[in-house]
Amino acid sequence: MYKLQSRLGYIRNKIKEWNVTVFGNIFKEKAIIEEKLEQIHKGWTSGDKDQDSADQEKILMQQWQLHCQQEETLWKQKSRIQCFKEGEQNTKFFHRSALDYRGAIKILSLNNEKGDTLQSHQEVATLLTKHFNNIAQEPRVDRTKAIEELTKSIPKSITNEKNLALTREISLEEVEEAVKSMPNDKAPGPNGFTIKFYKACWKFVKTDVWEVVEDSRRSSSILKSLNSTFLTLIPKEAEANTATKFRPIALCNVI
Repeated sequence: MYKLQSRLGYIRNKIKEWNVTVFGNIFKEKAIIEEKLEQIHKGWTSGDKDQDSADQEKILMQQWQLHCQQEETLWKQKSRIQCFKEGEQNTKFFHRSALDYRGAIKILSLNNEKGDTLQSHQEVATLLTKHFNNIAQEPRVDRTKAIEELTKSIPKSITNEKNLALTREISLEEVEEAVKSMPNDKAPGPNGFTIKFYKACWKFVKTDVWEVVEDSRRSSSILKSLNSTFLTLIPKEAEANTATKFRPIALCNVI
């Protein structure tokens, strides 16, 4: 488990470094290309069109199209919209959807039990933490006898043979089949990797992923860092203004 965790951390840092030093800022580079194209087209209106400028314009247009596709893909991922495929030039739609989604989940203020309006980040966070800690706590009650009585009424449908089949070693082929059946661009976990990453790099990470699955089966546990996820609050009604009008959910997470 530690091997996969450390490798993912290393890859994440390298991707961040590559994004800054190689890939660059999509919006900034697109603006630079548009400025160059504008200068070329201004020259053409003055009668300065020649083969060199035409070739340069063609190269810049190809670069511009590539950056448009990258921008669309970026906003598609941020908008969480699954009904469109990349490459259909829905950049504005994805951009608006991402902004609408971001605005819908933003909590700017809340009212406490006394009716006072809290607006600072710290006050709102403290109120929400206190509220959900209270409702999530389990009373200290001994339920041993109740569980014993309940389990007596549950028929035993798992035979020894079935139990052996359920607890047997998991093969690499089974893990690979499960990975391939998962959708590509669902919400990633805190490490930022979607299942699309595992599919694209499967030949490099398959052994590490399989070892995590097998280690968790043998030890009946998994590293907290691998099982961590984001919690978010969903309003139960429009213009929710108290902690009781929100419900917490954990976002689906890949490894």
